[in-house]
Amino acid sequence: MKHSISYYLSKIEFFLNDKFSSIFKNSILNNINIKVLLTIYILLIVFLITILIISMWKIFKRNSKPGYYALIPGLNLWILFKLSGLKGYLSLIILISFVLIFILINKLLLIYAIIPLLVIVGMLILLYVRLSITYNKNKSYSIGLLLLPLIFFPMLAFDNNKNEYFEIVEFN
Repeated sequence: MKHSISYYLSKIEFFLNDKFSSIFKNSILNNINIKVLLTIYILLIVFLITILIISMWKIFKRNSKPGYYALIPGLNLWILFKLSGLKGYLSLIILISFVLIFILINKLLLIYAIIPLLVIVGMLILLYVRLSITYNKNKSYSIGLLLLPLIFFPMLAFDNNKNEYFEIVEFN
């Protein structure tokens, strides 16, 4: 049975009003409709994801890869690993860690979910350091990629220097 978006928004609104009515009782949020807040929040998330997708699209196009690879989850990580000179299958470690986090949270083993989270952070640090080296940026740029990707990925994508990218060749 298919439901509309307004059905799900009304369910969320009922839940929020039921559980958090005491919080909103004496605040300015009491007068604001929760549907408006949820809509603004969802639009903000969609806007931020769109910025990241456009940036990855531009990075892929700059490196003669099809831009639509940025839309495919998993494949975009694979291509970013390849562009940074690493093996593409390392992106599978990140995807497996995400699945493992959801399994552990579902089984209420929250303390053990820290381990795959640390694996994801470690792999992203490795990826961003190599990506910043590949684009001839300093290593502090990789910290910016990790902490503020909404700023540093567009800076990387829309940088006007044409000779920045060089391919890292690994010898086996």
